[in-house]
Amino acid sequence: MPVRRTRIVLKRFLKIDRVYTNDGGDFQATKSFKNKVNVRVSFKTSDFVVRGLRGIRFWQMRFPVSFGIGKFSGNLSQVRHVFEEGTNFNSRRYRNWWAAQLMNSYLEFNAFSQNMGIGGLPTDMVALLTNWGAAAGTGSTPMNRHRPLNAGTPPREWIDFFVVDPILFPNTISLSNFLANGVFLRELDMTLGYNVNGRRMSDRVKALMYHELAHAAHFGKVGRQWWNSLVNAEITTIISSPRNLDPYGDGTDGIASEYISVGESWAEHVSRMMCDARYGLQSTEIPYQGLTYTTGGGFSSHINEIEDFRPGVAINPFSWIPEGLFLDLIDDGARNEAFPVADNIGGFTNQQLFNALDNDVTSMPQYRARLLAETAAPPGREAAVINLFAQYGY
Repeated sequence: MPVRRTRIVLKRFLKIDRVYTNDGGDFQATKSFKNKVNVRVSFKTSDFVVRGLRGIRFWQMRFPVSFGIGKFSGNLSQVRHVFEEGTNFNSRRYRNWWAAQLMNSYLEFNAFSQNMGIGGLPTDMVALLTNWGAAAGTGSTPMNRHRPLNAGTPPREWIDFFVVDPILFPNTISLSNFLANGVFLRELDMTLGYNVNGRRMSDRVKALMYHELAHAAHFGKVGRQWWNSLVNAEITTIISSPRNLDPYGDGTDGIASEYISVGESWAEHVSRMMCDARYGLQSTEIPYQGLTYTTGGGFSSHINEIEDFRPGVAINPFSWIPEGLFLDLIDDGARNEAFPVADNIGGFTNQQLFNALDNDVTSMPQYRARLLAETAAPPGREAAVINLFAQYGY
């Protein structure tokens, strides 16, 4: 997959040319260089920047992740670089592959969201890649850069979980202390933990990225006050819950759990729908809730995973978050089954589901009421919707 619309910097002493790749991953210099020129990839656009933690030189997290392709002279038409994943999450190669995936995810999300009618992403977003947080292979989207007066630096528990954990990585304690007292995190909208050993297939990485980007689009719909409540809810559960229940808790935290049930279920639904649109029947297997979901029956593993979501299953401490609910409201019965949820409703669209996520909707029961109020319900439909929500515990 080409790395699209990403900045390329060409430099020879004081002569600098900044251009961007096109949708085919190609770029064209606007200046001519007679001698050798340095070519560097900088993972940013005018609307989205990918930063990274870079060892003890933590101040470099103020700048985009970048990679020098090399020095070239003469005809530059053969300049080419392939970003490969590798297996060592401590390597720059691994981080650069994630950065390339994230740049493409940003563009793909905006295209898919337009087709789905669910709203695009805010501009001027900043994401941070880290391999030192406790939340390996997960992320957060506090939208700090876009929330005014965002209560200063996030609490230490949030920093340890999502950014850099001195318990798991003792050599990072000085960085952790700096972040706990600094301002860098106030500039971030999103964090992604890429410290995952072994290979991580592209669609599983994209599932994480689409999930966090779905949060950013949701923020654009509900606004700052609603998002403050969601962020504070997850901070509350991180502080109060055992580590194995971070960052959502067990669903018994009152209004905090209510915000989380709405925000996290929607983000996961969007993530799986976009992975299905992007990878289709080429999707790889997904281990989840004690099972392994594969492509089969004409459906991708991502559709099979959320269609088979099991509310309340003991092996998943977050099964109270109704991840499969939205697909059950949409699907036309092709995969409707009596287990785990008796799905006797369909016909809603993603746009209708998104439109009901108003900024005064703070719980799943409120969401159910708003959805029914905003969409025409033929005879019997309202009772079927209420019954479906009840099977998910709402």
